[in-house]
Amino acid sequence: MSEITKPCVWCGRLMATQRSSKKLCSAQCHNKYHYWRAKEQLTNKGGFGVLKELLSKFRHPNKNHPSNDPSNPERLAYEIECLAWRSATAELKALTAVIEGLKQQGHIEV
Repeated sequence: MSEITKPCVWCGRLMATQRSSKKLCSAQCHNKYHYWRAKEQLTNKGGFGVLKELLSKFRHPNKNHPSNDPSNPERLAYEIECLAWRSATAELKALTAVIEGLKQQGHIEV
């Protein structure tokens, strides 16, 4: 099994893991995440969903998370990556609409 590197959803530090489903890097992050989740009355899956939504807006309940520091180069890189992803997604939707229109007009056969 190959090792992958991904950020911890609680502290933002990179962690090496063999499990693609791993989300938290340490027992400390695990405990802090579950304390926050219980306080917010969220399920485990719901808590990760809320974190994903907050991160998409460069917010995080952990005040030490890189997404909360506007001068952090990681945040700037993250913002650029998110903007590029949103732009690519919008362009893909537009191209898909054009292709569907051409199909409906008979210019493209499936």
